[in-house]
Amino acid sequence: ALIDDHLFLFGGMNKSRFRLPRSEIWVMKWRGPERERKWEKRLAGGRSIPPPCAGARCVVIKGIICSYGGEKEDGACLREVYGLDPKIMNWMKITTLAGEKKPWKR
Repeated sequence: ALIDDHLFLFGGMNKSRFRLPRSEIWVMKWRGPERERKWEKRLAGGRSIPPPCAGARCVVIKGIICSYGGEKEDGACLREVYGLDPKIMNWMKITTLAGEKKPWKR
């Protein structure tokens, strides 16, 4: 996700299904000279850190990085929404209205 001039990268699994650390967030200042672009590791906390998954999608809404979906280690689809506040590096689970249907399984 890109917020202002910072690129945020997190989560995932590699091809051998090895889980990457869930609390690691990698940030790079996007604008400026290319020689100054360096990845910096930051740790995120919160009560609701998303589970390891591959293929999740994200969008930025009002400064919060919202992540949806993906495939868990066991191959099951993750149908939940999580938000990361990059200012305080805190994860939260975003709940929906009671009884609301979730998007279909793919």
